[in-house]
Amino acid sequence: MAKFDPKHAVVPPTNFGDKNSAEQFLGCGKFRQCANLALIFGRQDSPSVSVYLPICKESRFERAGVAQGIPIPIVNTPVSPVTYMTVATWAPLVSCPEKCRGYRSRRWAKILAWLRSKRTQKATQTEAPTSGVFSNGWVQTFGGAFVLACVGLIIAVVIQKDVGATEIAVVTTGIPTLFTILIVSSRRPGDTESSRDKLNKFPERGDHLESTAMTRTNPDGSVTHESTVARQIDRRPQLWEVVANKFKSLVDKPVPIRGEWIYTFETKHYQWSVRHSSDTAVKLCIEICKEAGRLQLAEPSFRKKFPDIAAITDDGDRWLLAIYKVAKIGKVTAKLNSSSYGVVTTGEGGEINDLPGASQVLCQMALNGF
Repeated sequence: MAKFDPKHAVVPPTNFGDKNSAEQFLGCGKFRQCANLALIFGRQDSPSVSVYLPICKESRFERAGVAQGIPIPIVNTPVSPVTYMTVATWAPLVSCPEKCRGYRSRRWAKILAWLRSKRTQKATQTEAPTSGVFSNGWVQTFGGAFVLACVGLIIAVVIQKDVGATEIAVVTTGIPTLFTILIVSSRRPGDTESSRDKLNKFPERGDHLESTAMTRTNPDGSVTHESTVARQIDRRPQLWEVVANKFKSLVDKPVPIRGEWIYTFETKHYQWSVRHSSDTAVKLCIEICKEAGRLQLAEPSFRKKFPDIAAITDDGDRWLLAIYKVAKIGKVTAKLNSSSYGVVTTGEGGEINDLPGASQVLCQMALNGF
């Protein structure tokens, strides 16, 4: 296991299809042996792909070069095809930050997980709630240190050695434990509730409320409305911020990534394409556009205001058309006229010069509720 030194670590030749090789990559010195560091297995039948992807469960990886534009995998979320197809390219460009606030010792994580499992089993057997003061992580940590110090004091008294030092250890661990218990017990349950649990007065800026009427059919055929239940839908605006940052990180220099379309008047059909000198940049941009299009379709305000755009089945085409129709970015560059087997079709061609920049504008509109 190499010493943690991301600046000077030497990355060995790695086969990410082999778990042993991928684990050796994690031990090359670019990563701390942290409880948040892991490998997830990605598999696809067509085309056939089986890879082990390095992840940080808290998404704290430092990224350099092309890795800044790659959607790094997150636990329990779909993995982009670009991510697992290019793992050999972006994986050597990620590392743990030198000063990581999310670092968790694997040894302590195993101990705490064992303690939590024991506490959960005991609570299940006694049917007692587990939300008391002693279920708090800080209380458990300081309490464990205090117990160890007391055990050390007993041993020191028995062997009559280093009694003074262990007494100091008991005091220095006991005082923080006492203060932590007092602070945790003084906090009211209402202070720890998420603001997301409360109804938002401005649904166009964040949460949306959906009402469901509960009815009952009487024997005579009449219907009685019994009650109405308000259900809160979390729009998760932070997802839009993540997508906007992905567009911002796309490498589109010196020539920007362009979006082009051909519109046929007779069929009212748009045919979209993305253009750039780098195939990698094109693939990344298309995947991010599809991700944004899926997130866009989940917005009630968007479906209500723009039903014709929401009806488009392709996620990427839906996003690109929204840039042109909703954000009003893009211009018509040519009039088209063609004839095939006696059938004349007319249309127009157009382009969006800076597709990542225009996408960021539409992301901001989504944050504001369109």
